[in-house]
This record gives sequence, structure tokens and C-alpha cells, in this order.
Amino acid sequence: MLIGAREPIAALNRVRIVETGEPLVDIRDYCPLAIVREEACPYLRRTVADMLNRACETLPAGHRFRVGTALRTLAMQARGWDAYFQKMREEHPQWPLSALRRATNRYFAPYDQKAPPGHCTGGAVDVELIGPDGELFPCSYAPPEWRLTARIMVAFEREGCSS
Repeated sequence: MLIGAREPIAALNRVRIVETGEPLVDIRDYCPLAIVREEACPYLRRTVADMLNRACETLPAGHRFRVGTALRTLAMQARGWDAYFQKMREEHPQWPLSALRRATNRYFAPYDQKAPPGHCTGGAVDVELIGPDGELFPCSYAPPEWRLTARIMVAFEREGCSS
């Protein structure tokens, strides 16, 4: 399923950033249906946490979202981006710098741009789907009855709540 076109970084850098004052909430308490990994920094903007709650409520019985990443500091974002960039460089030594950056930016928002990464604002969350057996659900499979959840995830993208 194609969720939407990625926004070019140059376009994101032209968006005026304004602090809204919306509070961060602790999703361990605010999102009781989600499982939050122990190592995750468990904070999201309240609107994003509300969206996560709505998405959790649409899952079939026995299925849950596990939050892998919510809020990240800029240092955490830099470590992740740099590590993935190095992995890409080792796997594809023939690629030019521009291709390595594009490949890395598909999975980690760059931290060296004017526009802050969504995770660093509390406006993004990464989730995994956990099945009734407690096992990670394959990401490539989505039964037709899950379309509502898919629409909520599209809303995450459209409202600027993705990494």
C-alpha cells in the first residue's frame, strides 16, 4: 500500500516552524492499549498520542501496537542517522554521497537541516504490530478488514506525524 509521496527536504525547510505549546504526554499512561518498549523515550505530543489511541482501538481483538520510538533527542536522531548512513556506505561503496544520503533519509530524517525531525518534536511515532500470540506481525500483510487502521496511519502521514 502506498501511503503517500515523501516530502522533499528542501520543501520541509521552507515551512515556518512555530511552537504550539501542546504538551508532551507519557504514552505509558496516556495510551494504555499500546505496548511501549522499555528503551523508548515514552513521550508524544497529545494530538499524536490521541491518534495512536484511535489507531489502537481499530485493531482486531488480540492485536496491539508496540511503540519502538516516540520522542528522540537530536543526539539520538544523529546517532541513528549516522549509523544507518555508515551501514549504507559499507553495503554500497560505489554509491555517490547523494545516493547514500537519500537512502538514509528514507529511514531517518536528517538532523542537519533547518526542519527538525518529527521524532525530535514529539510529533512522530514508530510502531510494530503484535499479533494475538505476542509475536511480531509481518509488515507486508494487511487483511482487508484492517482498512480503517490503514486510513488512520495515512492520517498520521498527512498531518505531519511521521518521521
